[in-house]
Amino acid sequence: MSIFTEQFWVDQWNDLNATKSSQSGWANPAVWNSMAESYGSKDEKRMASLRNDVKKLQDQGIIFPGAKVLDIGCGPGSHGIPFAEAGCIVTAIDISDKMIERFESEIPADLKANVSCRVCNWHDMDPDAEGFTGAFDLVFANMTPAIGGAEDLMRLMKCSKSWCHWAGWAGERRDYLMEDIRSAIDIGHKGAFEGNALYVFNLLFSMGYLPQVQFTERGFTNEVTLEKMVEQASAILASESGKPVEEIAGQVKSYLETVAVDGMLIRKNKGCSGAMQWKI
Repeated sequence: MSIFTEQFWVDQWNDLNATKSSQSGWANPAVWNSMAESYGSKDEKRMASLRNDVKKLQDQGIIFPGAKVLDIGCGPGSHGIPFAEAGCIVTAIDISDKMIERFESEIPADLKANVSCRVCNWHDMDPDAEGFTGAFDLVFANMTPAIGGAEDLMRLMKCSKSWCHWAGWAGERRDYLMEDIRSAIDIGHKGAFEGNALYVFNLLFSMGYLPQVQFTERGFTNEVTLEKMVEQASAILASESGKPVEEIAGQVKSYLETVAVDGMLIRKNKGCSGAMQWKI
């Protein structure tokens, strides 16, 4: 089969999810519920960066006052609130009810009329049934496991009447503590997390699209409690392996207790993200 055919890249993406440490384990509400309280700080520096992301879309004419935006995997409103500030009408969805609760609690009073939030599992969402088909000027999925395979990407595109945005990991994304956990308890996909930007770009190219592409190197270090790391890692590995989370949690805790210092752990991440925009 030619590498220039759509089905080739659909198959390659399916193979990635079946054999490598990819996003599949992260598409679990328990993972994001456990992180909702602290995820995506809204300090002044970070908010300025997020508003700049939105301004770039404004400058390109992709969004404008009154534009309808679907924010997939919206989290605590990292981009959703800046979209509303720019005058967009935002429909924000996330698999995590805790993320949605936090988002709703942090929407400024003068923007509430511009934002509609709801809990939604993108993998099961029917655009026709929801009235989403061709309904949005921009469909926006930024660093979210909601777009975990070709069907999810096609569903994203079906909802757009103009522009699409996707961003995710490109190549290897190192999550050193999670890699150590997988090796120590011999469960889940081993090795570095492999992003799916290659598959997204080539699938789009095979369909005749020429997306704008930008790559960004990323690296960050977080301190996390042993209890939170047990909760997050167990949920991820349960999704990957199909084993009960209770069974995995005991193994994860036993290992982490050997490396924690005063009940705290250091979690280092490193990788490169790819962002793409294309017009339907």
